[in-house]
Amino acid sequence: MRKSRNIIIAALVLVIVLGAYLYINHQSQENGIEEETDSELTISNTSRDKITKMILTSSKGEITIERKDDIWVLTGNEDIELDQDKVNDLAYSFAVIFAERIVEENPQDLEKYGLKSPVATVKAFFDDGDTREYYLGNKTPEGTTYYLMKKDDPKVYTVWMNHGENFSSGLDDLRNKKLTAINTLELDYLYIKQEDKPVIEIVSNINEELNKYGLDLWMLKQPYNHTYAVGSKDFMELLEKGFEFTIEEFVEDKPSDLSKYGLDEPRIEIQIKDTSNSLHLLVGSNKDDNLVYAKTADKDTVFTMAFSKLQPLLDLKPIDLIDRFVYIIDINLIDAIEIEHEGKVDKLTLSRTTKKSEDSDEEETITTYKVNGKEVEEEAFKDYYQNLIGITFDAELDKEVEKTEPEIRTTFTLNSGEKVTVEYVPYDDDFYTVYRDGVSDFVASKKKVKTMLDSLKELTK
Repeated sequence: MRKSRNIIIAALVLVIVLGAYLYINHQSQENGIEEETDSELTISNTSRDKITKMILTSSKGEITIERKDDIWVLTGNEDIELDQDKVNDLAYSFAVIFAERIVEENPQDLEKYGLKSPVATVKAFFDDGDTREYYLGNKTPEGTTYYLMKKDDPKVYTVWMNHGENFSSGLDDLRNKKLTAINTLELDYLYIKQEDKPVIEIVSNINEELNKYGLDLWMLKQPYNHTYAVGSKDFMELLEKGFEFTIEEFVEDKPSDLSKYGLDEPRIEIQIKDTSNSLHLLVGSNKDDNLVYAKTADKDTVFTMAFSKLQPLLDLKPIDLIDRFVYIIDINLIDAIEIEHEGKVDKLTLSRTTKKSEDSDEEETITTYKVNGKEVEEEAFKDYYQNLIGITFDAELDKEVEKTEPEIRTTFTLNSGEKVTVEYVPYDDDFYTVYRDGVSDFVASKKKVKTMLDSLKELTK
């Protein structure tokens, strides 16, 4: 049994090595690396950089491609973006092509090679006035080569399959099918709008207005009444995987009627930006079970794309994106906190003075922590503060509720002078509706709030 397995493994290794050898051999030929080449098998061996224009004619239509400022463009419609790598590979096929073998020197029957009416007729123009014109026939029985003839040369050659595939290309084969790449690790903005779901809007947290709160790298601006820090594990994993949006097939350029694709009123809108690039995608109706019609907002081209590529974004739930803290802020930004509960008010203050450091000329800040006018230890104060800002939401508010008198109210006074109020109003026996500055998005467990109050009682003893 082990011997049979070893034989199979050895055979697989041999196949891989042989395939790698053949690939490297053909790549070397295409790039003109081999110096000793049978001249009879050399169909063309020059630089692709000398090519100025290429014309491809096949059942897929006729296309003309020209080089302008080192960029390949489609003659007559430069708005259509070409895949520069694919067109460069096509240019290589014109410039550097070696036959695998000569099939016939002077054939009498071209039909058996598919050359009586060629599958494709292709022509390249060079900057020195020279031209190359080839006629592509059928794929050979081996399946790895194609029959080919060169203008003014009676011989029938076989050439490696990449040349056949290049010469038989139509416009759609050469168009750029990659949508704008977004570096998700430098995400600056994300907007998702879809039918029957809340809008999700995420912005970068690098600007001064938001960053003053010392929160995460991103903030969720919609769909809630307040802005919340984004930093969930699920969101970070999504960013690490990245977004890769590609076009499956082009459907129509400059369509006169977008409604037949469901794009007159797109059911999905996605905007993504990093620090350098942006993508604005509109999604219409389904073509089939796997593909949807789509277009970018800045171009009039309808294409299809795999719905599965969009699914990770569309499955995002707002509450799963945020850190779920009721109100979290750096203690260094706080001057005072009032906690109203059980008919009384506890007042916590932080007063700061500066003095020169004993170890250097720099000033250091000395903070005095007090509860109801009595100084307390820094560690005990900060332990309570962690319990206070550590209260988290449990669920979205699922219905309209009438705001009644809160059981607990906390008021934060920032050293900027701003005041932020958080109120806990009974929702049912187990949860509070949480209001921040008068509006609510979520409910929080009464047990969590009780833990905070128990910690406060310890601090005020």
